[in-house]
Amino acid sequence: MIESILAQGLQGNGIESLPRFLTSLTIGLLIGLERERNPSAKAGLRTFALVSLFGTLIALLADKSGSAWLLIAGLLAVAGMIIAAYLKGTSKNSSFPRRRESSLLI
Repeated sequence: MIESILAQGLQGNGIESLPRFLTSLTIGLLIGLERERNPSAKAGLRTFALVSLFGTLIALLADKSGSAWLLIAGLLAVAGMIIAAYLKGTSKNSSFPRRRESSLLI
């Protein structure tokens, strides 16, 4: 099923999804930039950008496949990442590395 969705997406030139990804990236960067100003913030510029791109990718795949299960799986993946990073971030020497986990999702 996923292979056919990816094949359909590769048949076009890919430009039709570019505005959605650029909008998502811009919003993620703006939110991350605002969070960078707060020294106690756990997530910053790159983390919000990666998570916003992941959300856009999952939404587009769910739209192409017609299945809401991809959205639910994406939401659960991000929620699991946040919970795991929060539990890991409670130790004294942890720097809360969400960027690595976010990039693995994408």
